[in-house]
Amino acid sequence: MDGRVNAESTPDRMIELQAQIELLERENERLRRETRRAKQVTHRRAALSLAVIGALCGGTALLLPSVRDLLFSLSGIGLFGAVLTYYLTPEHVLTADVSERVYTAVVENEQAVVSELDLSDERVYLPSTDSGDVRLFIPQHSEYQLPEPEELRSVFVVSASGNQRGVSFVPAGQLLFGEFTETHTLSESSFEGYISQLTDAAVHSFELTTAAEYEVNETEGRLTVECIEPAYNGSVQFDHPLSSFFAVAVATRLGSAVSTTTTFNDETLTTTCQWEPLSEDE
Repeated sequence: MDGRVNAESTPDRMIELQAQIELLERENERLRRETRRAKQVTHRRAALSLAVIGALCGGTALLLPSVRDLLFSLSGIGLFGAVLTYYLTPEHVLTADVSERVYTAVVENEQAVVSELDLSDERVYLPSTDSGDVRLFIPQHSEYQLPEPEELRSVFVVSASGNQRGVSFVPAGQLLFGEFTETHTLSESSFEGYISQLTDAAVHSFELTTAAEYEVNETEGRLTVECIEPAYNGSVQFDHPLSSFFAVAVATRLGSAVSTTTTFNDETLTTTCQWEPLSEDE
């Protein structure tokens, strides 16, 4: 009797959780639009102020011939600064504190889904059928089998086999890795060179950490990365941006599943990525 009740209630819980996720996505989009609008107003006010200063200096130059050259120079600087501020000031730059709060809110919701469904502690990053796309798979049981790639397109993975069931999320590092591939020429010859590029990008391009050290063991299929003073709270370890970035990158490079474990001690975030080593024939 209890088994039938649980079986019947699980789809209802999934539908309810799916509705909550969709509601949160709409709310996040609304907040993004409001943030962009507020930034545009701020930038336009600054541009208007510079333009007014430039115009005043230009007008005054016509009335004061003795300092005309100086005032015309200031006018040009003010007007040029107005143009730059209006058109070139980035509109999507967020402080680390703001972006961390957004990330934490998303992670808390994902963790709530995982807890509600009583899923395992496993975190597996899997390439899907879509080119360049990786999904974060959290299996229902610790003893699991990998689902078919096309099943990862849905948030709730309900396979015929119970060992393949779980949830599938877009990982936090997916878009970061996309940005990385657009701005870097990837090392094709050396896997270690590839990892070096990743750590360098995490420190200098994305500024996700002040320093990063790594150790690769291709024979055993393991990568360990230590990130010192990460920009995002290291105590929030569910799909942490740094861990996710490295896991997505390795899964994409190898075309295979990558599991992760993450710890945070003494302001150092340690991520270990593990995968099935390739045979010598491969």
